[in-house]
Amino acid sequence: QAKVAEVEAAIEKVNDAELPYLKGLEVIPLQEASDAMKACDVAASEVKAAMSAARNFIASKSMEIKQYGQAASKTAQEEFGKLTEQINAAASRLAQFKQDTEGRKRTALMQEASEKAASVEAEVQKLDEYIEPFAREDGGKEESEEA
Repeated sequence: QAKVAEVEAAIEKVNDAELPYLKGLEVIPLQEASDAMKACDVAASEVKAAMSAARNFIASKSMEIKQYGQAASKTAQEEFGKLTEQINAAASRLAQFKQDTEGRKRTALMQEASEKAASVEAEVQKLDEYIEPFAREDGGKEESEEA
């Protein structure tokens, strides 16, 4: 039960990491999205590790209990079945979380690309403004040479 409690605690961290996206905003600020993505990745890793530890624990204890015979191990096996169901429910929540997170990562990457493109466009505009006087001077010299 302690191992399953660790899984549940890790799932709570996943829920906490997901909070910035649950504010009802379609797009959140890029830095906040980046920080949230890192937190989501860490939380998902923790859940995966906790689930693995819990499953391994249940499997090893199930093997130990089989030594005592079916009658003696029946209640423990039932309890392990319930714990396994809880772990499977957490795995299902984790899978949905990962799917949602991938979509959010794509959105954040598109947002970052858009911001970078806007920055480049602004720099090109500045460059055009800087070279415009030189372009006029060169144009004027060519016209006088042709005449």
